[in-house]
Amino acid sequence: MYQVGVLVCVGGLVLANACTQGIVSPLNDALDAEMHLTTTMKATLPTLLYLGTAIGVLCSGPVGDRIGRVGPIYASYLGLIVTSLWLVLLDSEKQLALACCRFLMGFACGFGQPVSFALVSETMPSAARAAALYAMATCGIMGYMLASFGMRLFLPDLGVTAGLWRHLI
Repeated sequence: MYQVGVLVCVGGLVLANACTQGIVSPLNDALDAEMHLTTTMKATLPTLLYLGTAIGVLCSGPVGDRIGRVGPIYASYLGLIVTSLWLVLLDSEKQLALACCRFLMGFACGFGQPVSFALVSETMPSAARAAALYAMATCGIMGYMLASFGMRLFLPDLGVTAGLWRHLI
């Protein structure tokens, strides 16, 4: 039963990360429509999210080895919640804060990923390990599908209408 709880916990994280990564481009257009981003900032925001993800992935393993697998998973959840709230409440004049928020959101996405897969591999019986990893991958696919559904619902014009993007977060 413990393994099912682990799978649900890390599956939710994989789903949330996929949702976050899946709305990068349309969210960028919506942010531009509301905040009137400079061309440089508009090009930099997706890069910062992916750079943060890469750095988070690289930091995750050593931290997970030192303090255990669960700490980075909780930190990733907390980071996604805090940065999502920060993004929703962000003032349109704060473009540097927006850049920091997107980088930290990416870091939170990446920080929990490797340790999630490691935790599932370490806690599942060998007979169920492959099915559990497939279930995690399916959560990622479902996260992208959820992001697509959310974009269709809240950003039908892919970001031209300002303000509705906050519902997507």
